[in-house]
Amino acid sequence: MPATAFPDARAITALAPDTMFTRPGSGGVTCVDSTESTNTDMAEFVKGGGTLPRMLVASHQDSGRGRFDRRWQDVPGTAVAMSVLVPADRPAEDWGWLSLICGLAMVETIEGVTGATRDRVTLKWPNDVLLDQGSTCMAALSDDPAPSVPQQDGSAQEMAQQGGPALRGDPTLKRKSCGDAGPDDADRCASLNPGVGEDMEHRRVDADGSRQDLPRTHQCGGSVGTAHAGAAKHITGSGDMGTTSTGNGDTGHGGKVCGILCERVEGPAGTHAILGIGLNVSMDSSELPVPTATSLRLCGLCEDKNLLIATLLRRLDDHVTDWLRTGNVRQAYRDRCDTVGQQVRLTFDTELIGGGDTVLDGIGVDVDDTGAIIVATPEGRKAFAAGDVTHLRPR
Repeated sequence: MPATAFPDARAITALAPDTMFTRPGSGGVTCVDSTESTNTDMAEFVKGGGTLPRMLVASHQDSGRGRFDRRWQDVPGTAVAMSVLVPADRPAEDWGWLSLICGLAMVETIEGVTGATRDRVTLKWPNDVLLDQGSTCMAALSDDPAPSVPQQDGSAQEMAQQGGPALRGDPTLKRKSCGDAGPDDADRCASLNPGVGEDMEHRRVDADGSRQDLPRTHQCGGSVGTAHAGAAKHITGSGDMGTTSTGNGDTGHGGKVCGILCERVEGPAGTHAILGIGLNVSMDSSELPVPTATSLRLCGLCEDKNLLIATLLRRLDDHVTDWLRTGNVRQAYRDRCDTVGQQVRLTFDTELIGGGDTVLDGIGVDVDDTGAIIVATPEGRKAFAAGDVTHLRPR
C-alpha cells in the first residue's frame, strides 16, 4: 500500500493564505485522518447553523458517497477527499457550473503542480479529469468517469457530477456519468472510469437531513463524469509505478484520476454549496478498481498533497469568485475544455429522455452560458446539458 504523508492544515494554509477559504475570518482548513464522508460532515455543519467558506480534507472515508448515495471506499493514505463549503445565493440555473469549476480547477492544479503539459491532462466535458489518455486505448475509454473504488454491487463509483435537464423548462432530465454504470453497462461505456469520481449529483439537503434532487435548468457537476440526457435545443448554424515512461512523459497507465460530487445544502445561515472532490494520489495498479483508473503515482507525477490541495484552493478561489459575481465561468472553461474542437459521440439513455436518438456523432464546438456542450451535427448545432461523451480520437 503506497500511502503517502497525510495532509497538514497549517502547511496548506501557509501555501495558500489569501483565499476565501483560508484568509482571516474564513472557516479555514481542517484535516482529519478518517471520517465517514466529508460531504456529509459539511452538510451536517451547515444544518447545525454553520457557515463561512472552509475546506475539510480526509485521507480516508469510510462511507463516501457518490450518485444515488452509492458507497465508495478508498485505501487509507493513497487518496485525498476534500469538501469545500461556499455560502451562495446564486439563482438555481447557475449552479450547474459548480461541478465544471471543480474539473477546471483540478486540471489547472495538476498542470501547475506537476508540470504535466496539456497533451497529458485532459478535461472532458463536463468535469472528467483524465491523465495520459493516449496511453491505454483511451480513444475508446476516455468517455468514462473515474471509478474510484468498487461498489458493493461490483460497479465502479464516481464522485462526479450529475447534470440536470438538457433543456430549460424540463426538470426531469439528469446527467449520468459512465462511472455510475454497473458491470452490465461495460460494453456501452467502453470502460468504467478510474479513481475517485462520479457525475456530480446536484441535490438539496434540507435542514431535516432529507435529500432530494433539484429541479434545474442545467447540469451540475471530480479529482472524478459524463451523463445521460437527451433532449437538445437547436441553435442556428452548421456544423475524446512502476510503468515505463515514454519519450513524451506518458507512463503507459492513463485514465481518470479524480471524482466530483457537488451538493446544495439549506441551513439556518442560508443556502450553501458543498464541492466534493476526490483525487487518486499514490494508488498503485493493484489498488485501482478498474484498469482504466489511474493515479498521480502511476503517471509519474508529483504526490505532494499539501501543495496539490493549496493550489486547488487557489484555483477554486479564482473561479468560485467569478461564479459568485457573474453566474458562470464560460470563457475560462471553454478555453481549457478538450471536448471543444474534438470529434465526439454522445450516447443517451432513452428511458430517461422518453425516446429519441440513442447516439449522436459530431464535433464539440462550444460551451453555452449554462455550461451545456454545443455539438455541430449534420442537422446543425445543438446544445446538450447531458449525455455520455466519448472523445473519438485522443488529442
